[in-house]
Amino acid sequence: MAWFFYDSNGNVLQVTGAHTLASHTGTLAVTAGGTGATSATAAATALGVGTGDSPQLTGVNVGHASDTTVTRASAGDIAVEGSLIYRAGGTDVPLTDGGTGASSASAAATALGLGTASNPQFATVELGAASDTTLARASAGNITVEGNAIYRAGGTDVPVADGGTGASTFTQNGALIGNAANAITAVDMSTKGGLLAGDGSGNPSVLAVGANGLALVADSGEATGLKYASAGVGLGLVIALS
Repeated sequence: MAWFFYDSNGNVLQVTGAHTLASHTGTLAVTAGGTGATSATAAATALGVGTGDSPQLTGVNVGHASDTTVTRASAGDIAVEGSLIYRAGGTDVPLTDGGTGASSASAAATALGLGTASNPQFATVELGAASDTTLARASAGNITVEGNAIYRAGGTDVPVADGGTGASTFTQNGALIGNAANAITAVDMSTKGGLLAGDGSGNPSVLAVGANGLALVADSGEATGLKYASAGVGLGLVIALS
């Protein structure tokens, strides 16, 4: 049987026949299939995989032989099982992976449908506080704040209780008549000589002008308490017409 040994320089030493092997000191060089070192740390360094080395590997399997393989995707980028690992300064994280797909706040807002040109839909919007100023949709084109209607042009008439008139139009040449909390009404005063007179029960009415020569007198029998009559007739002369 022949025995082969290597000296520290990697030279092959062949021993044949019967020999007694004595102890040997020294290390086996890397070129001879050794590590040239006497400790694990030094051996790793000699093989280029020490803590201070940067070995180049096709891939690294983490914790398993094949299902978590870290590889190089491109310069500065790595992947795990072919899926890109996102990093600072690299590819923007897309929406599908929980990012925004953008590199700036404005672009991110636009990507999320919240940009200055977007029209996002919300159930409600809280203004300035968590719950006490809630803006909500009442109906098409109408909104509320805490359930209270916001009046707008072309919308619901502002009622008297909220400082409005409760009406959308007024009678031309009409006199406006208040009606408690109800909408303001108007009495047409466009007829020449008409007088606005109360009837004691509701809105005042117009007393039409009398004929020439008649006078406006008091008459409790009339709805307005007034009428036109010949001068001197009735309870009191008010106006004599000529």
